[in-house]
Amino acid sequence: MYKAIFAVVVAVLVLSVWEHQKKPLVTPEQVKIRDAIVLAAASAPMGISGVFEMPVLAGGKSAKFVYLNSEMDYRDQRNLTISIPMALALEFKDEHGVFPDEYFKFKQIAVRGEAKRNRISFFQME
Repeated sequence: MYKAIFAVVVAVLVLSVWEHQKKPLVTPEQVKIRDAIVLAAASAPMGISGVFEMPVLAGGKSAKFVYLNSEMDYRDQRNLTISIPMALALEFKDEHGVFPDEYFKFKQIAVRGEAKRNRISFFQME
């Protein structure tokens, strides 16, 4: 039997445009992780748009996305996750030789997109 365990990932950033580092996304309006979390929570269920700055401490892949996480554990309330559609991730890999989660690990990045709260359900076997 499965028991649902719920966690809230405070913000998920969806890349609107992958710029392949042709120019840095550095602006005076950059939003730090803590501010993005507070602003996303305050605007729920809507999101906030901006340029979000974060370290990439972990990452992962699914069939549809490559993920960049600001915390080692993506379930951490302080985590921001960048969701990169697999088609863009494959294009990135063709250009750089590795997927974005490997390329950006332990680097500081700035991403233009939308931050919003997202609920993730976890299931545990009993």
